[in-house]
Amino acid sequence: MQRELSISSFDYHYLLCPSRRLRTSIKRGIGSILFASMAIYGVQNFQIDPASIVDSNVDSNNSQVAPRVDSKSKQGEGSSEQNQLQSALSDLAQLKSKLQTTEQENNELRELAESQRALNDELIQRVAGFQSGALYLKDKYADFAYAFNLENAEVVPLSQGISAGKVELAAMLTMSQQIPLGTVFDRPFRISSLYGARNIKGYPGASKNHKGIDFPVQVGTPLYAAADGYVEVLRPSKSQKGSGNFVRLQHAHGFESSFSHLSDFTVKTGDYVQKGDLIGYSGNTGFTTGPHLHYEIKFRGKHIDPKPLFSYKPGSDISSLRGTSRVDWDQLFQIYNDNSLISAVIFRP
Repeated sequence: MQRELSISSFDYHYLLCPSRRLRTSIKRGIGSILFASMAIYGVQNFQIDPASIVDSNVDSNNSQVAPRVDSKSKQGEGSSEQNQLQSALSDLAQLKSKLQTTEQENNELRELAESQRALNDELIQRVAGFQSGALYLKDKYADFAYAFNLENAEVVPLSQGISAGKVELAAMLTMSQQIPLGTVFDRPFRISSLYGARNIKGYPGASKNHKGIDFPVQVGTPLYAAADGYVEVLRPSKSQKGSGNFVRLQHAHGFESSFSHLSDFTVKTGDYVQKGDLIGYSGNTGFTTGPHLHYEIKFRGKHIDPKPLFSYKPGSDISSLRGTSRVDWDQLFQIYNDNSLISAVIFRP
């Protein structure tokens, strides 16, 4: 017979007073429920950050490797500093070498500048000399015109062009101004005794090797300088012997001209004279056969025949002088010819 249960017949004793086994089971069940609830709650609220884990691991590893890295870093830094020092020393040596080279170049440039300055000074002096010479020629134009009978001469600027003939004329005029070319009188006179060997009858004391030329002029005949120069010697006569009253002029390029047997002087020792200046008067002093002028010319201390130079005609070319003495006239003329090219004026007859 089935046993029917009813609420009225249910024994609530088991619920109100459970047995030990039942109580244990209930506790376990409640504990499982609580654990499950806590587990679910924790999963929902607790999230793991991978980056933080990696950072943590890296920090941990770095803490272990750091000492080694620091040691190697210090060694690297020391080697780098040494390399930098060596590089700096090398750069310093290069700079020192460049500095020495620069100083040497500066010294060379300084020497070059000083040399150039000296050349410039010399050039300035030459230009000044040329200008002075040009002014001198211009100032002397009237004297040239008078001495060489060039009344119709005119001054021609160099810029208008110079022909070869004009250059030679200017050169000859300048040369004849400084070298004793031409007469020493204001009018023609004949020559009574030539240069060289001679024999004067009745005068055994007379020189047999005549050092000059004689002109039989009257006492008091004016005598003029044959070229620019200065009075080197002036010797008054002390007896009726020798050259009597004597004067010697020093000219350019080693030329000398002398006058003997004068009656009087118009200059004194050391005076500068120009071509055509009056220097004295002819006479009959010293050893003579009568009133006359004894005229001599020397070149570099040696006598030369005065006649070719005395007979030179104004405006003539150099050909009349070639072969007349030991003077190299072509070389001497070339000096004046070159100078005439840079003169500021020339003369056209």
